[in-house]
Amino acid sequence: MSSDAPSSSTQNQRFIDIESNILLRAISGYQNEPLVTLEKAIAPIKHLLGEDIETDIYLAKMKSKRPKDGLTQDESGAVQLLTMDSSSYKESLYFILNQTLRSKNRQLLKIWYSYLQLLLSGLWKLPNEKKIIWHGAKGNLSDQFDIDDDIIWWGFNSCLESLNVLENEEFLGKTGARTLFKIESCNGKVIRNHSFFEVESEVLLLPGTQLVVVGKEIHEPDTYIIHLKEIEKPAVQLLKPPFPQRNEIQQQATIRMEEEEEEHISTTEVVELEVIEPEIYSNVQELVEQLKANTADSTLQLNRFKNLSTDDAKAIADGLKINTSVTYLYCGHPKDLSRESMRYILEGLKVNRTIDQLNLTGSGIPNCCDLIAETLKVNVSLTTLWLEGDVIKTNDDVKVLAEALKRNMRLEILVLRNTRIEDEGAIFLSEMLGMNYALKQLVIDCGKTDTNNCYQTHSDYNRITDRTAKAIATA
Repeated sequence: MSSDAPSSSTQNQRFIDIESNILLRAISGYQNEPLVTLEKAIAPIKHLLGEDIETDIYLAKMKSKRPKDGLTQDESGAVQLLTMDSSSYKESLYFILNQTLRSKNRQLLKIWYSYLQLLLSGLWKLPNEKKIIWHGAKGNLSDQFDIDDDIIWWGFNSCLESLNVLENEEFLGKTGARTLFKIESCNGKVIRNHSFFEVESEVLLLPGTQLVVVGKEIHEPDTYIIHLKEIEKPAVQLLKPPFPQRNEIQQQATIRMEEEEEEHISTTEVVELEVIEPEIYSNVQELVEQLKANTADSTLQLNRFKNLSTDDAKAIADGLKINTSVTYLYCGHPKDLSRESMRYILEGLKVNRTIDQLNLTGSGIPNCCDLIAETLKVNVSLTTLWLEGDVIKTNDDVKVLAEALKRNMRLEILVLRNTRIEDEGAIFLSEMLGMNYALKQLVIDCGKTDTNNCYQTHSDYNRITDRTAKAIATA
């Protein structure tokens, strides 16, 4: 336990809070609210939260001055408030919000929309965690759960990775009848960097989490264990993601624009406007929605988008910043991809924490080695980088990459194929290898290689002499 952890059982009630399994309507509507400051988000619900709420907001923002994980100060502060306890548990924001989320009257949620938007926008940036976590409740609840039962938890549920911590006296304790929920989580959010009390190994399950009962056990007298497994990809989402869909206002605006343009353009142009351009926009829009909802495939191929505009690239980058389903980003021989569009994509990779392979291949890749280098300096997930063809054009390109890799201790495989690397560039790589202890494999494809020699088969690309090749091999 952290020394900052609360000391009384009242302050830890959120770890032993349980709810009835009831069917309610999906949680929706909040996602159309604009992001505002924490103060403005709390204003509509201020009357529900007690006289100390302004002090609590101040403390939450003070503690989140330097937020981690890509959250803003206000987003992190919203999580701080959720985990902040009151002198009476039933007066805490956590309890009151959960009570509202579990109510059949969805109208009661409307005044919470601004806060939910801020809170969930922050939580969505945290990676989904697959791990065993624990939740608890006082009393014997085993009769309420049968094998293969489908369970929906409508509130926020704080859980712990450590059963020992949950069984501490300030949490559930080890005496009296108690029910332990052993949960195979796949979408839990580790919030230790944003929890007010920094309880170690705290994992938050979001509202609308769907689970199935896979087992029941009785351990020692009065200890009942319910084994739950989270449904990774349920048929429907009961919590809408914290970003708006393309709403009716946008659609109506598009229709009006098309009607006005019909008066001035030919029939052929109308067909092009209505079929081709919206199709490209629709494809990007669909991808962005999948990225933000974490339903995108594990491999993302950017080259399937022709003429990717900077606006589209920025939208994709925003999706990448919070996505946790994509692990491989590939861009090969793109058509008309600008440096500015690539800059946006790589900005997304700076924040993304699940993409571990990046492959940039062939003609059409803009000059961007400096942008790749800046990404390598801060990215924490990439383990494989594949650069092929015209991606590296000069020794200066090699230099900026090598300098970045002197600081990056995450990348394990670097593949440079058919790139314009000369002796000077190879020396930069050799110096980098002397300082980087994480890189396990450096592949410089010269056409044909053996242990003693690296000789040229494609004169336009390979310009490394035998001497320099040996220097790299022995670095």
